Amino acid sequence: AAENAGQALAEAGISLQGLDYSIPAEDQPIPADRTLKVVRVREEVVLTQTTIPFPVEQILDAEMELDQSKVLQAGELGLKATRQRVRYEDGKETARTTESEWVAREPKAQKTAYGTKIVIRTMSTPAGTIEYWRAVTVFITSYKDTGSRTSSGTWPVKGDIAVILPWYRAFKGMRIYVPGYAIGVVSDVCPGCVGKPWIDIFYPTSEYVGWAKTQTVYFLTPVPANPLLVLP
Repeated sequence: AAENAGQALAEAGISLQGLDYSIPAEDQPIPADRTLKVVRVREEVVLTQTTIPFPVEQILDAEMELDQSKVLQAGELGLKATRQRVRYEDGKETARTTESEWVAREPKAQKTAYGTKIVIRTMSTPAGTIEYWRAVTVFITSYKDTGSRTSSGTWPVKGDIAVILPWYRAFKGMRIYVPGYAIGVVSDVCPGCVGKPWIDIFYPTSEYVGWAKTQTVYFLTPVPANPLLVLP
């Protein structure tokens, strides 16, 4: 006898509370199949927190040896709070809306001192006594003939060393002693040497030896006029 969905629900003793709704809506005619659907709706407010990374401030220290570092002030993560309204229909999440965000705690910068004092040392090697001004632990891989010239414009020979672009710009032509390989020269760019200190050493194809290990290499004197003090 009901004229619309609302009246039919009332006759059945079913009430819509709060955000509940029916299909079809209460003011719509009863459908031909005589089927009504009631959707129970609720909303809740959720507060979430996410961390904010802290910045790192580099402080150059002329009294500390080159490539040494020391944390002067520990960094602290910041905290961002987010208020979200979550809608559930028949127990399932159907919408999530961000209502506001704010910084609950500002991050605190980490202050790190980096040494810039250059100390020249000597070392006996199978190639003779070397004099070096920097020792760096790097990951070393090797490459062979590719049919292309080096970034310096020469055809590659044993002793050519490829590095990332910032290192190439700072150390082009720099001699580096690589134990177990040779005294090489920075002459090429290695686009894939990313994520950590990394060099790529060249072998002619007929003499190729695969490298994939971490060890210390030595930058030989003379010291460049404008050395890269903090390595990227």
